[in-house]
Amino acid sequence: MQTFAANEAKTRIGEFIDHSQREPVQVMRHERVVGVVVSAQACEAIGTLCPNRLRSSLRECAAGAALSGLTDKGLAALLADESWPDVAGRVFASRPRHPCDFERRALPKRRARATR
Repeated sequence: MQTFAANEAKTRIGEFIDHSQREPVQVMRHERVVGVVVSAQACEAIGTLCPNRLRSSLRECAAGAALSGLTDKGLAALLADESWPDVAGRVFASRPRHPCDFERRALPKRRARATR
């Protein structure tokens, strides 16, 4: 995969676009990948590939669950369970409202700083 610095991509846009027609091109800024440019044809292919792959994965998962003995009733019971374990194994009565709630509950409250 070709890599361009963001500034280089801006100044050599024609060459940048030509490269993206052949293969995906990474755009780097401050030594991090900040984007990937692909051709319109590749983008359309990705758009159809991802949903097809998801459908295939869901079918495989459903078949595995059925082979393991999971029934519609068992699935409904799992989905109705509102308890939510945290990383320490404690179970909360409901799911956290924010992804960081586990960390927020585990950390001691900070004392307010004195203002000067």
